[in-house]
Amino acid sequence: MPRDSHRWASIARPASLLAVVPALVGIWVMWPALFGGFVHDDGPQILENPLVRHPGHGLRLWVTGVWAGAGSSSSFYRPWMMSSFALDRAIFGGFVPLAFHAVQLALFGAVVALAGALVRRVEVGAIGQRSSFTDHA
Repeated sequence: MPRDSHRWASIARPASLLAVVPALVGIWVMWPALFGGFVHDDGPQILENPLVRHPGHGLRLWVTGVWAGAGSSSSFYRPWMMSSFALDRAIFGGFVPLAFHAVQLALFGAVVALAGALVRRVEVGAIGQRSSFTDHA
């Protein structure tokens, strides 16, 4: 069996699908949002936020709440999200809803896949612990 076919065989195993299938389902469910515009609080939090609009404010995104750039305070602390918005704006040269939504959808899929992989790893570890426990009981 060639080396590459062994690698693909491990990916095709049902246990590996635990990480991939939920991510694909999540992306499929969220797909319609990809083609929407900016809505609700996107105006003050993204479009009008000087911390997102100007890259020189990058550090402030990590020490303030999500509403800081909109002129108010909050206890919502989401530096990764706000940094992602600032980076999207810098990369895409402005506020392009499709680009922003595509990046968020890709990140969502990646997080779901990682969560699935974590569940698989914990499950496998728990099965191993259970069997070793019953061996000693």
